Amino acid sequence: VMIELVALVVGLALGGSIGDYFSETKATRDAATAGSGLLSQIGTINAVNAWLEPLKFLGFATLFAAIAVSLAVVIKNLQLRAEAFAAALPVLINVGNTSGGNAGGQS
Repeated sequence: VMIELVALVVGLALGGSIGDYFSETKATRDAATAGSGLLSQIGTINAVNAWLEPLKFLGFATLFAAIAVSLAVVIKNLQLRAEAFAAALPVLINVGNTSGGNAGGQS
């Protein structure tokens, strides 16, 4: 979840930079010379996008793996409780059948 939050914050910050870049006219962006701020800005946008996509994928993969592990733990605990219940059930049934020495309540 933290990976996704980091990706969200970086994506929001990148959104502002993308907005600034595209607020310029197409002619201005196309006429940008080497070393200009616009080319630096688009370079930063492309560089951040290059590692932001795998980071988002890693975040979702981690989230889905955590869900799978949680479900596996729940299944294992249910199996453990079923085994304990199966072991305790005969004892519980026999406790209910004891009548204190009376054979079926007859004297």
